[in-house]
Amino acid sequence: MVSTVLKKKPKIVIIGEEFEGWTREYLGYRRVLTPKCHDEIITPKLIGEINDWCLLKDKEITIVNWYGEIIK
Repeated sequence: MVSTVLKKKPKIVIIGEEFEGWTREYLGYRRVLTPKCHDEIITPKLIGEINDWCLLKDKEITIVNWYGEIIK
């Protein structure tokens, strides 16, 4: 999993099947918005929070394109 933290629209790129909430209809790279984070620096704590969010079964998944624009 590769993460990108942006002030406006924090998003991550999901690779593989470990992300909770995916259907198996599509495998490959997908970009999704993450919950807003207030950290300006990527720290181990922030990465842990993002990983915990990825493993939640009940969460809203917003797929975005390369620019962070909502697709679905």
